[in-house]
Amino acid sequence: MASNKLNDKSLRALQKNPPSKSQTIADGLSLSARVSPKGHIAWLFRYRRADSVVWLTLGAYPAMSLAQAREKRDLCRTLLADGKDPKIELERQQQERECHRRCKNDPLTPE
Repeated sequence: MASNKLNDKSLRALQKNPPSKSQTIADGLSLSARVSPKGHIAWLFRYRRADSVVWLTLGAYPAMSLAQAREKRDLCRTLLADGKDPKIELERQQQERECHRRCKNDPLTPE
């Protein structure tokens, strides 16, 4: 299976000239970019859980660069190899970051 098929130049071209219908383009190793008719691009990670296929949205281009999406894909693959569900783990990590941010900004929290 080939990986890293996409590049920044092709993504910018897709934004300027989007397809008439939503299109999913594979980058490799379960990472894909979904391009909407309006030119919005979302990063997707595909994996299997039990007997179903799960498409996990990792972020949006260009807020999340191609390199960042590949890093997150690699993290998801590592989580799967460790027997963990990437969707659940990423949500848990996000909740921890938000809690840490709230506690850090809360003037009543002792330091």
